[in-house]
Amino acid sequence: MPTQFDAIADRYHADTRRNDELDRVGARINAIIPGKVVLDIGNGGVFGYDPRLATRAIALDPSAAMLSKITIPSVETIVGDASKIDQFIQDGELDVVVCHVVLHHISGRDVGDTFRIRNELLATIRQKLCPGGQLVVVESLLKPAYVLPQRLLYAATRWVLARSEIPMIFFYSKKELADAVCRAFSPHVSEMLIATKKLSR
Repeated sequence: MPTQFDAIADRYHADTRRNDELDRVGARINAIIPGKVVLDIGNGGVFGYDPRLATRAIALDPSAAMLSKITIPSVETIVGDASKIDQFIQDGELDVVVCHVVLHHISGRDVGDTFRIRNELLATIRQKLCPGGQLVVVESLLKPAYVLPQRLLYAATRWVLARSEIPMIFFYSKKELADAVCRAFSPHVSEMLIATKKLSR
């Protein structure tokens, strides 16, 4: 079934340009994936790193149109939702999971439902990682002062975006995101977060 992201696949792919920030994040990911099995959740048909370094690279995205932009033959593509990882991946199958600017797309009916879905996803990722596996989270971050207003305006924001057929987005402060990852992975967290930029400067 076509998704809202299928409609913007061409524009998204064209607008994604290499930059110093993307290269810096990509270099850090390149350093940990050689010889590893890697799952890229919400890939969008774009890699900031070189998936050919991995023994096996899997790109998961709900948009078939976005995944069709991938031209690297060795990359496996799976059209599917992040919440359905259990259907595609066995427990302990992965060495590295990459969530590159994707967690803000994980949303529910309200703030509490969004947190529940996010926490379930993180718990599932932990199950799919082998012992010693690594989770890489790259996200745009919300300043702490905007955390409460975003929560209070959740329903209104969701209604406005839905009328324009735009998927709901929900951003996190660095502390919120780090705490969520810590709770899901403790005591096995060594490095939790690569932050790209802060929103609402």
